[in-house]
Amino acid sequence: MAELSNVTYLLRKGASDSTFSKLVDITSYPDLGGTPETIDITTLSDRKLRNMNGLQSGDALEFGALYTLDDFKKLETIMQADKAITSNSDLATYRVVFKDDSGTGGIWEWQGKLSVFANGAEPNARRDMTLTISDEGEQEIHFVDPT
Repeated sequence: MAELSNVTYLLRKGASDSTFSKLVDITSYPDLGGTPETIDITTLSDRKLRNMNGLQSGDALEFGALYTLDDFKKLETIMQADKAITSNSDLATYRVVFKDDSGTGGIWEWQGKLSVFANGAEPNARRDMTLTISDEGEQEIHFVDPT
């Protein structure tokens, strides 16, 4: 049976923290992972095409969440602190967690810096915000077995 993506949230553990703290429930999330790019390494003396796997794109990951003033203030404080980080050892670790009927349906983890902004909206529409978390540091995005 397919799982619904309606119970998904974002966690953060600062470099000096010992445990993860829940940041916010999320309403949308990007692809988590991807296929590495292929690099052409063919030379003029090769008789056939040669390729090797390159690196997976390290783009920022963009998440949607419902806007509340308290959540926005909490995230903006983190964003301001993250701007001052200059060393990979000071990067926070982020997790996106999927819940299912049996408990945890999956965890993806990576290191990066957070930014947040309030999205535009029409009158009487839902207010949303976007969280962007870079994928940088020594710990690239990876699956963590919840069992």
